[in-house]
Amino acid sequence: LETRRGRCGEWANCFVLVARAAGFEARYVADWTDHVWAELWDGAPGSDDGRWVHADPCEAAWDTPLVYEQGWKKKLSYVVAFGADHVVDVSEKYSKDFAKNVLPQRTDVSEAEARRAVARADAGMRARGPGGELKRV
Repeated sequence: LETRRGRCGEWANCFVLVARAAGFEARYVADWTDHVWAELWDGAPGSDDGRWVHADPCEAAWDTPLVYEQGWKKKLSYVVAFGADHVVDVSEKYSKDFAKNVLPQRTDVSEAEARRAVARADAGMRARGPGGELKRV
């Protein structure tokens, strides 16, 4: 922090950790093509009344999810958010036209397998809970 130097992953990690320490719900967002950023929940903690807001500490960007596709001209493929207790594919949020601009880039696995992989990761995170320890059943 003192040197104000680092790569996007370092800034995103730091931002999420500081946001969580300050009591905000925050999650790490990874774009498989080469960038990472964060999202903050703007509703009450634990409620469904709110939304996840794009926050890129590396770019000083707030609530501009189309910046990568439209501003940077990136060809997005898989964009996945990792919360304290969940994993979700957020690719559609970061594209103006998901079917035209993103789906053609998603060729690593079938869409069905991508959904299954995210669902497995999500189930694993939910089983562990926000504290990171396995929940007792």
